Amino acid sequence: MAKEDNLSISTTMSTVSDWVRVIKDGISTRISPANFATVIESSLASSVNKDIVREISSGQSFLSTDNTLLVDCTGGNVTVQLPNPSTVWDATNSKSVVMRIVQKISNSNSVTISQYNSENIYVNGAADTTITLTSGSSATIETNGTDFIVVGS
Repeated sequence: MAKEDNLSISTTMSTVSDWVRVIKDGISTRISPANFATVIESSLASSVNKDIVREISSGQSFLSTDNTLLVDCTGGNVTVQLPNPSTVWDATNSKSVVMRIVQKISNSNSVTISQYNSENIYVNGAADTTITLTSGSSATIETNGTDFIVVGS
C-alpha cells in the first residue's frame, strides 16, 4: 500500500474480480483498474497547490487567488494591500494561504505592505499596520483568520 498525505492506495487482484481501493480523507472507494488512472489524476490535480504568480508595478491588493506577487518598483514606491484575512483562511482545516510578496528589482524604491482593515501584521512578535520591503527583499505572510504573521523573508 502506498500512502501520500491523506491519500492511500491498495490493490486487490483475484480471479473473480479486479479492483483498486482508494482511501482519501477517510473515505474508501473501489474502482476498476480501467478507471484507476482517471481517478488518481483527478485526485492529484485537485490537491496540488497551484502557485499563482502575478506581476505588478503599481499599488494593488493581494487577491485571495494569488500566491506570489512580484512587485516591480522601477517606476516608484508601490503599496500592496493584504486581503481580508477571512478570505485566505480555511477555518475547517486551520490553514492559511501562504502569501509571498517579492520586490522584483533592487533599487532605492520600496514596497509597502498594508493591512486590509484594522488587523495587525506581526513581525518577530511585534504588531504593526504596515511593513516595508526594500532593495530586492521579500516577505512570506500567513494569517490566523484575524491578523497577519510574517513567517519568512
